[in-house]
Amino acid sequence: MGGTKRSFFRRWNTVIAWFLSLCGIACTNIACEYGTPEAKFNLTGTVTSEETDAPIDHIRIIMGYDTAYSDAAGTYEVSTFGFPVSQTFTVNFSDIDGDDNGKFLPQDTVIQYLDPEFHDGSGSWYKGETDQKVDIKLKSEK
Repeated sequence: MGGTKRSFFRRWNTVIAWFLSLCGIACTNIACEYGTPEAKFNLTGTVTSEETDAPIDHIRIIMGYDTAYSDAAGTYEVSTFGFPVSQTFTVNFSDIDGDDNGKFLPQDTVIQYLDPEFHDGSGSWYKGETDQKVDIKLKSEK
């Protein structure tokens, strides 16, 4: 009885090994690539006063891991990287220069990139850039 079991399992192991080797041979055409697809999300615009419509200098803008500051014309440009699909980012606008050009209340704004179209991609993991323009009006601190 023991010999029959042993013979059965040897044959069964041979069949399994043969099947697994065929599966391994069939899977050799897969190209190995490492990484994750990514894209650059650019945000530009102008920061102005809600009361006077004048541009505001030295406003700190934070989007993802990028920090920028508005210039004398109130313009800014920030960008961050992410997976190349629709994305939502929270952007923080803060007055950091004290009373130099007036005091303004900080503002958090949600920016959505819905079905973004990317340009200048490499055709591989880097899908390119997408741009959005958002003008912000900050309220003065009273």
